Amino acid sequence: MPLLDITFSTPENPEQTHPGKLFLDEAGRHWLEFNAQGYENDIMHFPVVYVVAELTGVSYTLIHCSLSQMELLTIRLSIQELIIGEHSPAVTVPYYKGIEAEINMLEEWINHRPFTYKLSAQEASVSTLPSFEKTYAINDSTTLELQTWCYHKFQKQEAVFATRSRVKIETKEPASRMMLNNYLLSFLRLQSLFCSKMPGIQKLILCTQENDSHEIQMPSFKKRPGAANDVLITLDQLQSYFPDMVSRYYNEACKYSKVFDLLNESSMNKTAEISYLNITTALEVFHKTFLVERSENLMMPYMDLMIQEKVVTKREKKWINATRYYHLLETVKDIAFFQQRAPDSILMVRKMRNSRNWYTHYDDLGGEIWTPAKLIHINHLLRGLVKAVILIELNLPCIVINKILNADAYLFFHDHEKNPYSLSYIDVKATEE
Repeated sequence: MPLLDITFSTPENPEQTHPGKLFLDEAGRHWLEFNAQGYENDIMHFPVVYVVAELTGVSYTLIHCSLSQMELLTIRLSIQELIIGEHSPAVTVPYYKGIEAEINMLEEWINHRPFTYKLSAQEASVSTLPSFEKTYAINDSTTLELQTWCYHKFQKQEAVFATRSRVKIETKEPASRMMLNNYLLSFLRLQSLFCSKMPGIQKLILCTQENDSHEIQMPSFKKRPGAANDVLITLDQLQSYFPDMVSRYYNEACKYSKVFDLLNESSMNKTAEISYLNITTALEVFHKTFLVERSENLMMPYMDLMIQEKVVTKREKKWINATRYYHLLETVKDIAFFQQRAPDSILMVRKMRNSRNWYTHYDDLGGEIWTPAKLIHINHLLRGLVKAVILIELNLPCIVINKILNADAYLFFHDHEKNPYSLSYIDVKATEE
């Protein structure tokens, strides 16, 4: 853990500097330590601290520094965000022209190897290939660039060759740190449609108007090696559709974020019942956000169908979600994945409604619900439904959507309750006795 002698100040009193020490941790758990003797300001929390290393002269901006440890007059503060480079302004100030990030699973998704190698008993050889660079328009003033290149270094008798990838977002006009970060997070959400897990940031750099680089470090930037089976479909298989998808998606990225946040929360939640509520809420939010105007003439006929099939009792606003579920299932009826796994939309809606009511209010409507054990793979099916309706909205063909969903379905659609080797197994004979 590097330990630096530093001086620090705050934006409120930039001329008033204090000596201290900065601990830099490889995992992003950084610390600021100083002697509080004679320090008159609040020492429990610093919104921002400007730091200069005495030996190197490197500047750091420390954000959200909160009290972690106190021994006599020695104060130690934990740092939530650290920016290496020139002292940064507030997050909303237009100051930067771009942001770039290294993201796990990006290399596998781009699927471009920038070098080849040959091995034999006598020798080994490596040949570099052209790098991959592709630029997409987010809007008239902002671009998204994907890059993959060959990284190599030589040390002693060892040569290291590796594939490196990054996503780069640039604007023509000065942009704030918040705006650029929102663009990047939106890309992560979009990429998550093509991976089995939400991608994570490994490295984050901001570019100023003067072409200086400011690296941001946070504890949440945990490196997790991307595995090939995390990728459901590669960029080269999407290439003819992806430019239009980027434009459509970023045009309404704020609306999509509401749905993605619920979808990703459902994946991280370990409680099947809560995860189910996340997913069904995501479906409801998607329908209310994107399909209400287009489905205005369909809702009443769908409601009448629900009454005819005895899914609901009468036309009431409280049953509107049942018609929303039905409309979304009808939207994906041309995708083979759902034809096989949810062929009866009415039956699916009935169980969705009953289970939604039960796990929300624990109020028995008298119908069949999915047990927590069954929800393990029902949740996966419904996450596929959320992904599918988003991809349809982004104009991706059903045959491509079907390929993505099938790649994500392996091993999930087995009946856990009927597997005698599973802890979720229900012994029907024992329950009947």
